Amino acid sequence: MSKKQSLKELLNIIDQFSKSNNGLLYKNTFAIACHLSLEGKNKACHKMLKCLFDELGREKREIYFSKISASIDTYAKEYVSDISANLEINKLIFATDKKEQL
Repeated sequence: MSKKQSLKELLNIIDQFSKSNNGLLYKNTFAIACHLSLEGKNKACHKMLKCLFDELGREKREIYFSKISASIDTYAKEYVSDISANLEINKLIFATDKKEQL
């Protein structure tokens, strides 16, 4: 089983790459990838992560990004809570989560 990764480094990377409001775009993209994983759409999740991590400089952070990708299917719920996506994205994700609990 893959170990849960701290997203502090990812948030720092997003801050470095953010131009105007791009930071929120990157956080929302990551949160939606988590949502896809929670929905069992793992292939779509990993494709979205690949695109995001390519945009954020995968070649400089290959090991860290690989660890997040390897662990997202296990820790997607925790990751989405840690990433600070916008309210509407969080409502979408957590509303879906509540439906599964019923």
